[in-house]
Amino acid sequence: MSLGELRQALLAVYLGNPRFTPHEQLQANHQAHEYESVSELSRWLQAARLTDAQRGQAARQRAADTLPQPGVCHDEATQWAELHRLLACRAIEEGSRRAYARVFALLAAGPTRPRLALLGDGYLEALENLGSLGRPAHFKALYDN
Repeated sequence: MSLGELRQALLAVYLGNPRFTPHEQLQANHQAHEYESVSELSRWLQAARLTDAQRGQAARQRAADTLPQPGVCHDEATQWAELHRLLACRAIEEGSRRAYARVFALLAAGPTRPRLALLGDGYLEALENLGSLGRPAHFKALYDN
């Protein structure tokens, strides 16, 4: 790349990019025209792209951490709602539905973990009944026993 192309590529990373502060953008604009070495600009471009990618990843992670997580939660009301949703699933047989409701009611007074495990087992059964969850070949010996 020529010196001009490197400067353009470098400024394309910085300018208008919300991951860089206005001060960093202004400084990059000024310094990009100060450097006269292709090798220095190449190294700076690689570092800028890496910084941009890292800041983008961090921003995505922060955004994901702040979103409310769907599905089963630790509060009792949400777990009961998940149970009703599970019991409405047509992929689970009637006998299993009754069993899940009875066992969940017995577990209601206890800690959260067994209720979450029961709900997980119910959804796993639904996926298996729908054929959405295949049995891995390397676990064949476990299924046969």
